[in-house]
Amino acid sequence: MNFVAGKVLGPVVTLGALTAAVVLAAPSASATITGLSISPGLSFGSSTSYGVGCTYTISVTAAPNTSISLFDQNTGNTPPAGYWNSFSPLGIVTDASGNGSTTWYPAWTGTHTITATEFGSGNTFTITANAGTGTKVGPLCVVSS
Repeated sequence: MNFVAGKVLGPVVTLGALTAAVVLAAPSASATITGLSISPGLSFGSSTSYGVGCTYTISVTAAPNTSISLFDQNTGNTPPAGYWNSFSPLGIVTDASGNGSTTWYPAWTGTHTITATEFGSGNTFTITANAGTGTKVGPLCVVSS
């Protein structure tokens, strides 16, 4: 009786240990973008800090070495239009601390919906910003509605 139990239980125990080892060695789930922000820098206005004709730093936070693309959608249009060329560079790879940045060039006045998308997983993070008309005065950007 013990011989039969050993024959049956041995492979079951081995299979259980093997399954646990595979689960523990499986790659972790893909990174998720945890932050997206726009720095107004030296830009100011009465109703918004962002202006067409000026540039802004967009910062993204995610896991280290995460590849991210950005998209700027004009939700005020019918149908909405979107632009990738509002950023330089378009793609970001986060550094060892999980931070990355790019420069944003608003191309129109009105509402901008900016989406960061992680390559591979499709995870996204979205923010909105309103842009007015920007006038550069040296390093400053004066924004009017």
